[in-house]
Amino acid sequence: MIIPSFKHLHYKELKVYLTFDDGPHTPTTQWLTELLITHNCAATFFLLGQNVTQHQELMQCYNNPLFETANHGYAHLNGWKINTTTYLNNYTQGNTSLAKAPNYVTNLFRAPYGKVLPAQYLKLKRHTHLVWWTVMAYDFMENKKAEVLLERLKRKTKAGSIIVLHENDKAYQHIKAILPSYLAWLAQQGYSTGKISELVC
Repeated sequence: MIIPSFKHLHYKELKVYLTFDDGPHTPTTQWLTELLITHNCAATFFLLGQNVTQHQELMQCYNNPLFETANHGYAHLNGWKINTTTYLNNYTQGNTSLAKAPNYVTNLFRAPYGKVLPAQYLKLKRHTHLVWWTVMAYDFMENKKAEVLLERLKRKTKAGSIIVLHENDKAYQHIKAILPSYLAWLAQQGYSTGKISELVC
């Protein structure tokens, strides 16, 4: 799902947008960023403020021209289950926590779970672009086989796809199994990668 403040994503160019939610995370972040650099893949990282606070030693991993960081809130709150004032405060606290993050893009926000109430959306859009996705990797589903998730990811990928994966405990084993093969497949298919900020009008 793409909001109107983003450019239309029906591209002829074979380009996709890799995004990673919930970081930074031990041990995912260092391994992940090194892998992306090896494959020369750009990515946007939607970081949780509380994880930034707890893992300052990992923030240097995002300090590469291939990467940008953006706000995912301070805590991982479900907007459908919380009042608007609390939700907006969580957004603001996330921004504050990320203020000194490497390559921080201040006008991008991904709602945890992709869930916001209409009142929350109307207030947020005054300050930021809300970013959803077109392909969910489901790397957090621990009961799924990695090879099944990988084949689904390949099948769903197309020009202009915004792909979401995760830096968290649930996703760690899957992302280690899936991502090296997926990045190699992207290269074999002729895909390039970009950052979400490139899509903002």
